[in-house]
Amino acid sequence: MGQSPSCRNLIALGENQSLSHFFQAKIIGKVKDFLGVISEANKRMELDAKDNSGKNYDIEVLNGNESDYIEMDLMLGFQ
Repeated sequence: MGQSPSCRNLIALGENQSLSHFFQAKIIGKVKDFLGVISEANKRMELDAKDNSGKNYDIEVLNGNESDYIEMDLMLGFQ
């Protein structure tokens, strides 16, 4: 029976690296990628907010142009 690609990757690690190091490296890589993306998005948003006086970034004001929104029901026991 053949080995799966993930199994072959684990075997390729050698005896000195543990399974946890393998997964930690994968997670750290994904976090670094995410931080780069979010950093660029923050820069774009900051420039856009300066150009448009921040009118579109007040999350407490609904102007009717919202196409998607998230409704949160916190279920705090109030009826």
